Amino acid sequence: MTFRGVTLVGCVLLQLCPLGAFVAPPRATSPARPRASVRLEAGQDLADRILARCASRDETAGVESRLLVNEKALSTAAHESECADGLLQWPSIAAAAGAVPVATTPHHVHSDSLFSAGNVPHGTRALVHVTNEPLLSADACVAIVGEAEARGDASGWGSRYTNQASDEMEISGLPGAAQILAAALPRLAATAAAALLPGMPASGLRVSPLSPPLIVRYDAAKGRDSMVGHGDFSLVTVNVALSSGHEGGGTWVQALGPDGGETIRIADVGHALVHSGPLWHAGARTEVGVRYIGVVFLHRHVTTL
Repeated sequence: MTFRGVTLVGCVLLQLCPLGAFVAPPRATSPARPRASVRLEAGQDLADRILARCASRDETAGVESRLLVNEKALSTAAHESECADGLLQWPSIAAAAGAVPVATTPHHVHSDSLFSAGNVPHGTRALVHVTNEPLLSADACVAIVGEAEARGDASGWGSRYTNQASDEMEISGLPGAAQILAAALPRLAATAAAALLPGMPASGLRVSPLSPPLIVRYDAAKGRDSMVGHGDFSLVTVNVALSSGHEGGGTWVQALGPDGGETIRIADVGHALVHSGPLWHAGARTEVGVRYIGVVFLHRHVTTL
């Protein structure tokens, strides 16, 4: 190897390792040695130290990689535990395999709008769907809203998950609403899987107790009428329209539309918007009246894959 070649190796490796990690090689003083030989040894010494330093960095990277693997294993175990708890609370979702999904109309985002290439695990740009048939009957929606308002009058509404921008209530705390949702969960999960999770069994979806099903109320008169832009922690989110008669509202999705996003409004009670959870979206402002939606966050039960 010539000195020119060693210098080239050194220059390339210096881009991979910090300069501060190296000390300049000692300058030769013996006149008996040819200058080219001194330069060769100096260059070779520098290259050797660069390679040694990079090897050390590789070892550090290996340790960091093992830590990430361990962290992933812990996170997976925690997620599985959450899914197991969710199955105890909402066992009917396990029957999704035998449920007939509702047909949906897809809405396509511009490109790879998620963090994963190809929008994995969805594998499509159709990351937003609107059901063509209701997931809940009109009577069921009226019953859910009535029970929620009665509970709200007695003990108030919360805003733990909606960042004080609207009112919310956990469906699990409403016996009648919980029974309605439990009966609807198999078909709801089957619809979500058919629309957004090709090849994934619907029976592998779960409702996590850390992101429980909610009733959300947007009230224009009280100024609690919208939700800021956000992404959900769920794999798939299902928003069911529980009311009509208001003006405005809907779900704004940043990746839809030619410019600045698009707002999708569900006109028919009981119909639903189904979308990829992490997709950036917001609750559009309800201009007049009160709007109610039921929100179900679906997660993947890892060991079923």
